[in-house]
Amino acid sequence: MQMNDNLTQRLEASMEALNIRIARLAMALDVSLDDSTEVAALMAMPQAGTVVVERRSGSGSASQIGLTSERRRVHQREELRGLLVLRYHMETTSLNDNG
Repeated sequence: MQMNDNLTQRLEASMEALNIRIARLAMALDVSLDDSTEVAALMAMPQAGTVVVERRSGSGSASQIGLTSERRRVHQREELRGLLVLRYHMETTSLNDNG
């Protein structure tokens, strides 16, 4: 029973950390997780492409700074999408296993 309690505590801690990260990303991207239409639009977006310009090359011009800012937002959006899928999977698995 002790092992089951430890597993439950670890799962709860993992879900809490996951939810915190999801909330922070959603706030940074101005995505309302309470609005199913917004979440559906986020999930329907095409996957981000690969990096065309290596950010470590060049002198750091103003155009690259804008590119870096946009790349960060794209990366955050991809992370948020992945974490939402992970949370859904964890919740579904937990419900199927524990009823």
